[in-house]
Amino acid sequence: MIIMEKLLELIKMRKAFVMATVIEAKGSSPGKTGFKLIYTKENELYGTVGGGLVEAKVLEEAQKAFMTKESTTLEYNLSPGEKGIGMQCGGSMKVFLEVFLPKTRLLLCGGGHVGFEIAKIASLLKIEVILLEERGHIATEERFPEVKRIVKGSYKEALQEIEIDDYTYVVIVTKGHATDQIVLENVISSQAAYIGLMGSQRKKEEMMKYMRNQGFSEDLLQKIHCPIGLDIKADTPEEIALAIIAEVIAIKNKGNGGFLRR
Repeated sequence: MIIMEKLLELIKMRKAFVMATVIEAKGSSPGKTGFKLIYTKENELYGTVGGGLVEAKVLEEAQKAFMTKESTTLEYNLSPGEKGIGMQCGGSMKVFLEVFLPKTRLLLCGGGHVGFEIAKIASLLKIEVILLEERGHIATEERFPEVKRIVKGSYKEALQEIEIDDYTYVVIVTKGHATDQIVLENVISSQAAYIGLMGSQRKKEEMMKYMRNQGFSEDLLQKIHCPIGLDIKADTPEEIALAIIAEVIAIKNKGNGGFLRR
């Protein structure tokens, strides 16, 4: 019960973790059916699948699972022979590894025409949206019913309220160049998985020059996607929003965003 409480707590905290469950145990296995272990990306450990060498091997596989993002079943022969893992107890264990990752979050900075369409498309894809907007009259629950949270007021102050983790995708579509700069300065050093800025190539060059003058490194500037979105010759707010969300999905899924036809 304690492990399940910890699982719910970690989900609420937006922590990435792997839960290992012994689904079959035979012979003198140190881990019994139902034993559970939680291992977080920050190397926190809760529970056990039996300890010793077998648990060490489970933790090794859990680390790999963070990279593959895939759940899997592990089988261990606990005998000391060539086919075993070198334990003296004998028996065998099957362990199911289940990967839990925080829900993809879109931090939408700007609720104008494009931002409005982005929120609609993101909601269709079950992406959690947090909207930041200075203009209170357009950032309303009636206009954005699908948004999980609306933060009104200055962007600089609003961004102090938001924890940006590596499962957060930042899209900057504010009302103008000055507010874009404010947002960019306050998110560039974050752990965001993606930072997209709407604008032309000329705007990008001007923004990069400004950011360099502010002392931001080239490594940080490489995080910025500008012009934003995939090249689908988007013209309307709806098409631009689609191109932006498509790029977010491509980054999330490690796709190249090209045609499937070869």
